[in-house]
Amino acid sequence: TPHPEYMMLGADSKERCNKYRALFEHDIYEKEIKLIRDATNKGMVVGNDRFLKEIEVLTGRRVKEKKRGRPVGWRKPEV
Repeated sequence: TPHPEYMMLGADSKERCNKYRALFEHDIYEKEIKLIRDATNKGMVVGNDRFLKEIEVLTGRRVKEKKRGRPVGWRKPEV
């Protein structure tokens, strides 16, 4: 069953097919592929700041990676 988004690409089968193929005419830069892969592996989101904020609100989860390791000043002072 064709997806509704695919069906909205055009009025007939030929038009939909041509528009769908046009979506993949351009290569994706290796830098962008790495960004997508890294985000996917870490369970993070790729997008602009507005999109990230929307996803944060919708999911209630942090979508930006924090600095790795313990925070500065976490040690208790020695007595």
